[in-house]
Amino acid sequence: MQESGLALFKRGATLRRKRPVSTQSAAPLTVPDATPRSCLDHIGPGPKDCWFIYCYLLTWWIPHFIFRACGKLSSQSVLQVYSFLSGIRTPDQQRAWREKIGLVSIILMEMAAVGFITFGFTEAVCGTPPTRFHQGQIQNNSVIIHGYDYDFSNFKHPAVGEFNGSTNPLLTGGWNLASNDASFLFQITNENCLGIITKASGSSISGSGAMLDWYFPCNVFNPQSSAQNLSGYGDSTNCHVNSSARAGLAAMRPQGQVYYTWDDVASPDRNLAVFES
Repeated sequence: MQESGLALFKRGATLRRKRPVSTQSAAPLTVPDATPRSCLDHIGPGPKDCWFIYCYLLTWWIPHFIFRACGKLSSQSVLQVYSFLSGIRTPDQQRAWREKIGLVSIILMEMAAVGFITFGFTEAVCGTPPTRFHQGQIQNNSVIIHGYDYDFSNFKHPAVGEFNGSTNPLLTGGWNLASNDASFLFQITNENCLGIITKASGSSISGSGAMLDWYFPCNVFNPQSSAQNLSGYGDSTNCHVNSSARAGLAAMRPQGQVYYTWDDVASPDRNLAVFES
């Protein structure tokens, strides 16, 4: 006799095995995380390596709640200036944004380094070149001393001899200083030439032993001419050998260096020589 479908379902139910009752206690629903917590966990997800720390320090001024706040404002079109932050809500997205800012900072630093090497390196290493004047361009208000141009337009010679303390030797006394060389008035002696240049027998040059106060006549000379002025060789009046005169020159600030060209050296009207150059 054929069984009905309902009878088959009833008989099948009796063939089912009952699940044995476990004697063990039920497992907890959540497994505790055994990973130790770090004080840096709150700044973002993922590993806290040096790169992420650098990116976070670069963008620390944008905390997490700013991303969320700006996202809400942007979605409501209230603050359009922050609309680019509207999609940066999850911690992973915020970390990615911070790392992008880190990449941008490295690119900017590399650009600055290239710009410094291209434009600033020479300026930093070599500095500003000194002001230089060609000897033939020295003005009448200047005097050349030891290769430098000194402005004497407002110079007042200290009170000594024919000077009263308010006299300018450019204008009075017939010193012929304008645009000429007065280096022999402030000669540097007893350095490299000590013991090499000695005083001739009967010379009136002052000094003790091998220490001489001057080597050449203390006269002003015209660097444009080859003429020599050997007068007053033994006269110390113009030699400025005392310390106060040297200190007065040291206190003056030159306007710049004086230079010559090879054409100046080769000129037959000049009596110039090149030494150690």
